[in-house]
Amino acid sequence: MRTTRTSIAVAITAAALLLTGCGAASQAPTEGQSPPPSSGEATTSPSPADPETAGEEAPCAAESLRVTAATGDAGAGSVTVTFSFENAGAEACTLAGFPGVSAVGGGDGEQIGEPAARSDATFAPVVVAPGATASAALRMVDVAGGGGPLGDDCQAQPADGWRVYPPESTEAIFVQVDGLTACAGDVDWITIDPVIG
Repeated sequence: MRTTRTSIAVAITAAALLLTGCGAASQAPTEGQSPPPSSGEATTSPSPADPETAGEEAPCAAESLRVTAATGDAGAGSVTVTFSFENAGAEACTLAGFPGVSAVGGGDGEQIGEPAARSDATFAPVVVAPGATASAALRMVDVAGGGGPLGDDCQAQPADGWRVYPPESTEAIFVQVDGLTACAGDVDWITIDPVIG
């Protein structure tokens, strides 16, 4: 009789242990816990791209550019001036579109006549590496002889040089030119092309 009771007690204990072990294997996480990731599941989310490192160079600032003007020979009543934009900064930058150009004089930067009109040329942004150069061409009516083809519509007068705004800049650069004659009044006499590499 005693052996039978002992056997029953052992059997009940063994069954209880077996049920406890199975319950532990399938126990749900308690509040505030999360299940471990399955194989191959990422444990961190990818970081969003940094907009400042997206690979786009900033527009070239006026203070990082050296601008020069080379005047070509007159032909068919017009003269071509090539503006060169050298990146004197330490970082690459972008010149996209048309420079703003006007003749200035009087020793004080006073604008003479109309600013350059934009040509119909299309353009693409030009990335200018440190030390590299981009350029833009300007065509002006040859008014050195007192108005040239424009005659009395042009009030020819001497100029000190050019005031140049790089594309996307509100700061101008003065480019001195000896012997430049500008056309005062409201007549169109200069046309600018976009910057090219």
